[in-house]
Amino acid sequence: MKKLSFLAAAVCLLLTGCGGFQPITAEDSPAAARQQTVLVPEISDKRRTTDVSFYGMMLDGMQHCELSVTYPDVIAEDEVRSTFIKLCADHPEIFWISSIRSETSDSETTVHFTFLEGYTPEELRLMYAQTVQASEEIAALVRDSDDDFDVALTVHDFLINNTAPVNGSSTFDISATAYGCLVKHSATGRGYAQAFLLMMHKMGIEAGMCEGFADEMVHTWNYVKLDDEYYWLDAAWDDPRNSDAPIIRHAYCFMPDSLFLTNRRLAESNYAVQQCEGTACNYFVKKDLYFTDYQFAKLKPIIAEQVKNGYAEIMFADAQSAEEAVQDLVTDMHIWKIPGVDNKTMNVSYMLTADTHALYLSFSPKTNEEPAQQ
Repeated sequence: MKKLSFLAAAVCLLLTGCGGFQPITAEDSPAAARQQTVLVPEISDKRRTTDVSFYGMMLDGMQHCELSVTYPDVIAEDEVRSTFIKLCADHPEIFWISSIRSETSDSETTVHFTFLEGYTPEELRLMYAQTVQASEEIAALVRDSDDDFDVALTVHDFLINNTAPVNGSSTFDISATAYGCLVKHSATGRGYAQAFLLMMHKMGIEAGMCEGFADEMVHTWNYVKLDDEYYWLDAAWDDPRNSDAPIIRHAYCFMPDSLFLTNRRLAESNYAVQQCEGTACNYFVKKDLYFTDYQFAKLKPIIAEQVKNGYAEIMFADAQSAEEAVQDLVTDMHIWKIPGVDNKTMNVSYMLTADTHALYLSFSPKTNEEPAQQ
């Protein structure tokens, strides 16, 4: 008698961890100087795995777009579930599995894979190759001298510059995948997170992907290990193109638990969650843009230096200091006392992230019809 079980798409969304695809030699990769492992650009029967474990057999089937695999032993439903979650965590490049269904007999276990709706295995193989090519192009942006912080920051900024954010939905589709982010340049939070994880995996940096709730909405983000400490990162929330300020933010870039998790909670079914207590590699700390209190004299040269970028970004240790900055710079209009900030030729707007206390000042040219601000 066969026993059936079904693992819904939601399980596939609750993933963390990092791992490797099939490694090839360093000289085969254009970005080999940094990479520990790289993705295989083609799927062929010549590369079929010799791993006869349940994990290995499932991985082989997923990599080769098989409709099902059969393992010659009875595997408990919980083990099927945990193996699938670990596989997805270890291999973010396998983006096309939306759900699995397992059935057992007296002597074997069969796992059936459900692909992204509307795509054939042949189309998925092509999409996989396109994802690999996109990942190679991003990896080529990294210099041999870059440390892990610079590599992770390069990927974070690239994803934001090249991806249009999409609101999440209950349907598992292309926008929730690394393919959507890297190839179609349109993604939900999960798409950003899977793409970031794939690139960290490719560049040999430990990272993971976690799902939970942000502002009580289902959301996905990453952790990354820099200088032996863990940090949270949310590239989707740093992409402000659904607002009026087309800038790259870093308000959720390499953050500790104490700030990042104030309005978030993690799902219980995450494969692994790290304590993120590091601060030395926080973006603002690393760039000398972090302040324990507000003092106009200290911020004046910092903002003046950033005006040429079209925006300035600063982070404060607490909400009170951030609010004092807004009061003094914006409400009391002392922003006009900063060199390079001209009330006759530019408009200034601001944005404050309440949870991470990051202040963004945006400088835009004034039209001829607009009066000067006082």
